[in-house]
Amino acid sequence: MRFSCRYILIAVAAIVTALALGAYALYTGRASGNPARVVEQCAGATNKPLCYADTINALMRSEGIPAAFDALAFAYDTDREFAGTCHSITHELGKASYEEYDRTGKTELTSKAWYCGYGFYHGFMDALYVDTNDMERARGFCSYVGKNVPHPPPPEFAEGSCYHGIGHGVTDGTDPRVWGNPVAIVKPGLALCAKVADGNEVWHMRCVSGVFNALGNMYPDPKYKLDPGTNPYTLCKKGPFTVLERETCYNQMNTQAAALGNNSLTGIMKFVDSIEDLHYREAAIYEAVAYYIALLKSEQKSLAPEEVRVCEEPTSKLKELCVSGFVSGIIEFGSPGLQYKEILQLCGADAFPQDLRSMCYSALQMMSRSYYTPDVSRKICALVPQAYRTAECQS
Repeated sequence: MRFSCRYILIAVAAIVTALALGAYALYTGRASGNPARVVEQCAGATNKPLCYADTINALMRSEGIPAAFDALAFAYDTDREFAGTCHSITHELGKASYEEYDRTGKTELTSKAWYCGYGFYHGFMDALYVDTNDMERARGFCSYVGKNVPHPPPPEFAEGSCYHGIGHGVTDGTDPRVWGNPVAIVKPGLALCAKVADGNEVWHMRCVSGVFNALGNMYPDPKYKLDPGTNPYTLCKKGPFTVLERETCYNQMNTQAAALGNNSLTGIMKFVDSIEDLHYREAAIYEAVAYYIALLKSEQKSLAPEEVRVCEEPTSKLKELCVSGFVSGIIEFGSPGLQYKEILQLCGADAFPQDLRSMCYSALQMMSRSYYTPDVSRKICALVPQAYRTAECQS
């Protein structure tokens, strides 16, 4: 994912008095397994992000990770202001989970750990690398994730998210002496990813995606001294990268495409369309439009059906990747567990481009098996109009 958890810490302004801090302590002390209590306790808080972070973290420590993610999902679905806080909180849950894993050799995992942009794995690996910088320990945890996260997602999906966290964690911990040089910043992470994947191309790609994802997050922070230039994909085109690294760079520089494109969909697509190599344009478009969903959610907005018309311009394969990217973005950044309802509404809207409608329904059906339980997947299939049901819903 794409947001930094640091703004929660920044939000703790100097004017927060000892009395206010005491009130938050009361919030955290009263956290219970009832997800609604978290929203009730933070609804009137002066500093909502801090209240949610403290309360959900306290709930995790007292009742476990699944209870914390249940509360997180309820808060997302109930309080529209929570969306901008969600990823940062999952970072903190990941760090707390690492502390437990470090003490006991195990930690309670949940199929919901991917909620709000995989921040749980980012936070876990950030903490591990700060603490030990141990590649074998990181790989061991990813194997542990693959074996212990219940479906959904499938084991390979969860384990891949963990490898993404490895790349993210090592890049977040880059030597400050190389700040200002993006190639030097990613170099240690790319080298580590080649080793930690141990010949598995999928794990290698997922790890590399974490490296470039972390780099993309660094650009807005002046301490890293990074100049994005005028095109977000210049580094991807000119950097000394392998094909796998280069296409992953194009895939993950979506945050910079948004920043340089004034966070507008047309601005983002302008940069994607400027990529001359079709292969790398295909690598960029999916995550570029998915990230636009994250921007909308941070502003408490939803994708308008007519906005999907930007997918009508590219070639056939790019059209499918473009539509799938929007669907994926809603799954990644939408209301946890209920994203399919928003997608069904989008696909079926009168204003949705008719020539892209089947692609929208198809993407939902394909992704539902990775993100939802079999019961929910069957429910989704029943809600998809018969004319648009694919093999995923026929079997």
